[in-house]
Amino acid sequence: MSQLILKNTLAQIIARVLVVFFSFFLVRLLINYLGRDEYGVYSFVIAVVVFFATISDWGTNIIAVREAAQNRKKQKEIFNTVLFTRLLFSIAALLLVNLMVRFYSPWREFITPITISSFVLIFLSIKTSLAVIFQTLLRLELNALVEVVGSISFFLLTLFFLKAGGDVNWVLTGWIMSAI
Repeated sequence: MSQLILKNTLAQIIARVLVVFFSFFLVRLLINYLGRDEYGVYSFVIAVVVFFATISDWGTNIIAVREAAQNRKKQKEIFNTVLFTRLLFSIAALLLVNLMVRFYSPWREFITPITISSFVLIFLSIKTSLAVIFQTLLRLELNALVEVVGSISFFLLTLFFLKAGGDVNWVLTGWIMSAI
């Protein structure tokens, strides 16, 4: 069991280091290509969307991992319930953020980038649901792999879109693509 714990811990540490590394260079890349104003739009949109992502969570991760670990015979049912519930809440969050951006006048100038990025809520919900499965099965190296691949792909897609003359909307599209 201690080797499993060591393997999972090392996987998480290595993944976190790689994600931070690519995130640092992503920020540098975004500031250099987008400039301060567009980077500000990017930061605001990410903050708003991630805030609404909390609606699809409601603490279901911890509860689901505990229940699935204790009830091995019902794991499939628990995993399906978590996925369905989280998807339902992520769709509600997607609708809510899109209604809010359209009816809250200070946010209206961000309709396009928020609308584009709001679709990431569904994919983040699926990714987090997978994390429940990986945690329950003590396969955190798989969760680490998902995080690293997502981070690298977001960096590379952003680099590609910005080199091709893309704007903040293309960067946010890259975020969705990397979440997939």
